Amino acid sequence: MLLAKRTKPPLKWSFPGGGIEAGESAEAAAIREAREEVSVEIEILGKAGVREITVPERRYVISVFVARLLSGEPMVGPEASEIGWFDVAEIAALDATDELVRFAAEAKRVFLAAKM
Repeated sequence: MLLAKRTKPPLKWSFPGGGIEAGESAEAAAIREAREEVSVEIEILGKAGVREITVPERRYVISVFVARLLSGEPMVGPEASEIGWFDVAEIAALDATDELVRFAAEAKRVFLAAKM
């Protein structure tokens, strides 16, 4: 799985992603963010889950999508200081965002089911 180490807090490994712009679907935002953050074009295959985070005066809804790489070579940039391809078993050893291991395992399950 393609992961990026964030350049902004929480400065941890996570799936590439970001905010939804006005009039944009969550799926379209995931595609745009993959392009902007790590320079790849992807195709959404399914959804691996949703997570809500509440911090003082803010609520975030994080949608995790499963995608297939269409083109591009992943590259670091202003929002990703490092990038890498990891197996689910390797993610547990990373300094990663909360629940990344759980979502990675579900993403793998969804990806394998989509290939059948």
